[in-house]
Amino acid sequence: MVSLIKREYDYALRITAYLGSLYPGNGRTIAELAKNLDISKSLATRISYQLIKGGILRSRQGRYGGIFLDRDPSDLVILDVLEAMNYDSTMNACLQEEAICPLVHFCPIRKKFSILEESVIKQLRGIRIRDILIRESKLKTVMKQAN
Repeated sequence: MVSLIKREYDYALRITAYLGSLYPGNGRTIAELAKNLDISKSLATRISYQLIKGGILRSRQGRYGGIFLDRDPSDLVILDVLEAMNYDSTMNACLQEEAICPLVHFCPIRKKFSILEESVIKQLRGIRIRDILIRESKLKTVMKQAN
C-alpha cells in the first residue's frame, strides 16, 4: 500500500511537534531527538538537516547547543513542514502535466482528484503545529510503557 505521508514526513512532523513543545529557547541534541521519538540517529540527523534547510529548525553549536524550532508553533502549519521535506501533494500526474492524457479537459476522474487534492492541502494548511505538540512528560510515560 502506498502512503500519502511517507515515514520521513511523519518523523519530520514528530520532530517539529516535539521541539514545538519546547519553544522558545529549548532544544534537544540529535541523540535526544532520536531516543525520545524512537527514530534512528541517522534518520533524525537527515530529517533535521532538511528541516533546517527549509527554515523550520535551526541548530546551535556548543555547550547549550542542539536543534531548536526556528518558528513559533502558532505560525507554523503541517504543510510548511511537509513542504520543507519536499512533499509532493499531487494526487495524480494528470493534475501536474496536462499533456500526459488526451482526456484531460473533460475527464471526470481528473476533476474528482483535483477536488480531493485541494481538500487535502486545505486541511494540511489548517492544522497548526501548536495543535499537535508532543509533550516531553507524556513522551517519557509512553516510552516507559513501551519498554
